[in-house]
Amino acid sequence: MFQGAHDFILNNARIVHDSDEPEMPPGSGLEKLLHNSMPDAFHDSSARYPPPKCHLGTRADYISRITDWALGTSDRAEPILWMHGPFGVGKSAVAQSCAEVLEAKNKLVAALFFSRVNMRSDPNRVFTSIAYQIATQFRSFARILDLKIRRDPLILQKSLPKQFNELLVAPIRELGSAAASGLEGLVIIVDGLDECEGTTEQCVIIDLIVKSTREQTTPFRWFITGRPEPHLFNATQTPMVSAVLYQLELPVSRGIDHEILLYLTDEFRKIGESHGLGEWVSESELALLVELVAGLFVYAATIIRFIVDPNTLGPVDQLSGILIYAAERTKAGVKDPRRTEMDRFYTLIMQRLQPRIQLKVREVLLVYWLHRDHQWLHRGQQDQQMSIDILAKLLGMSVSQILYGCNFLQSVLDTRSMVNNGVIHFKFYHASFMDFMTDTQRSGIYSVHHAKVINDLLKRFIHQVNGMHSVAAISQTREISILVYNLLIFTLFGLCEAIGIALDMTTAAALADINFNMIPKLMVQTDFLPRVIINITRFEANLPLQLRDKIIRPSSNPIRHVWKVLGSNNPYVLGHGKNELVCWSRNGRINLNNCFYLDKSKASQVLFKHTGSEPAVHVDTLGYVYKREYYL
Repeated sequence: MFQGAHDFILNNARIVHDSDEPEMPPGSGLEKLLHNSMPDAFHDSSARYPPPKCHLGTRADYISRITDWALGTSDRAEPILWMHGPFGVGKSAVAQSCAEVLEAKNKLVAALFFSRVNMRSDPNRVFTSIAYQIATQFRSFARILDLKIRRDPLILQKSLPKQFNELLVAPIRELGSAAASGLEGLVIIVDGLDECEGTTEQCVIIDLIVKSTREQTTPFRWFITGRPEPHLFNATQTPMVSAVLYQLELPVSRGIDHEILLYLTDEFRKIGESHGLGEWVSESELALLVELVAGLFVYAATIIRFIVDPNTLGPVDQLSGILIYAAERTKAGVKDPRRTEMDRFYTLIMQRLQPRIQLKVREVLLVYWLHRDHQWLHRGQQDQQMSIDILAKLLGMSVSQILYGCNFLQSVLDTRSMVNNGVIHFKFYHASFMDFMTDTQRSGIYSVHHAKVINDLLKRFIHQVNGMHSVAAISQTREISILVYNLLIFTLFGLCEAIGIALDMTTAAALADINFNMIPKLMVQTDFLPRVIINITRFEANLPLQLRDKIIRPSSNPIRHVWKVLGSNNPYVLGHGKNELVCWSRNGRINLNNCFYLDKSKASQVLFKHTGSEPAVHVDTLGYVYKREYYL
């Protein structure tokens, strides 16, 4: 600046370099810009401290690939990198680690980390936040931006396209090619785009970034992360977008168990040192925790936070509780009500669904859950499968409605190849999601066991059953889908037994009027189909007292004395009047595949047919004829 100058004096001088942070006098344009930004979402914000980032030695491959792309040293030249993956795999941690690496190399110009739950999700503050961060690093850019906002403060309240143009494109153009060259190839990170409010706004943000890179109106490299929600997935699949997009998937993988182990080992070492515990966690205990985490870094981090919670009896006691839970979870799927952080994430996922879609999704999940252990559905330890057509008929939905609803669960459910050869695959990234969804204390109004979900489904199922009974009675043939019928009956009674969910009066009245006598006539018994077993205590507990005896009651029929000889308990009657069905109980349960039905086709006698496989019994008492027959 003063090259060759000499023999002069500067009084009260203030020397400013172009790279220095610009002044922001009260009321300045930059102050207004800051006021309309989200400083809490910046990568070095105190609100995010300590930010989630990759543990030393973990996710090194992803960090290297991303930073190589950002530095221009990889074979990928696309200006946009889209890293997507389901909930809990550590996308934000990878993005934060990359931000810190790039900042150290002077390649990071802006970073924005969305979080809906922490109120960092306003789409109208995206480009203001990015512009402000650029302005703090480039004085010439800051001058232009400051003047523009002073002249028209309403720029900050305009539409997203207008903001993008006025806050980024126009100032860069005004800089001129020489000055703008200093911005060439610098990286902007936008983490958790799916957390931004509004699916439309998310797509607009992508469109604006894509358009600017294609038209070269901005010189940046954009690193964007998010869950592969349907609208974002579709927005990134068009030919125009794919030409400028480098896609990188961060999947759930048991292949990183060694990284999870490294993370847990180091964290337990730190806890041991800070609490004077020494080597306090065994290898077998670490292995059990790694198995519990199942490839989800967020789960591992939640466990560590649970163990170091200061409002407890200490780390040893907390670890003991986790290990007991882990052992029980492995053996019997016992649920842990303390996973409040995981629950918070899952609640957020369900909150974001539109009410009508949310209800349909919960119905799909509930029917899946009722059938999950049966051969017609189960095809392996990790994949749950069923015919998509059968599921659609059960739910009274179209196949497209089911798939559309499930697409909104891509954060927890692998939907990429959900249907294959007519079979629908339910592959959840982690079992804790359905633990959450089936526990009403944890999921509350979003639970699949919510009273509204169950009563709505029951009304539809009862309507379907009555329709099938009508068809069968009129035609005297099986012009119905026996498979669907069997599964419908199984599902109906499964819903009636949902613990703590009372049937409303309308549902109970409809249930009381079912022709129970038709059920064994239409049911088949095979190893392939689930048996319909009614837990009498749970079933009765969910029925209104006013209608309970019309739906189920003990029978005083004299045949019970004979049947006790064969090891059964008291008989029960389902339904009332001409619709009654006599069922025998054993150990507090009724097997609908093993019961009598009333056959009035013979005027001279009352004939009961049996659907089970026990030996035939003939009894003639008080004018009644009870005849045991095989029914296939």
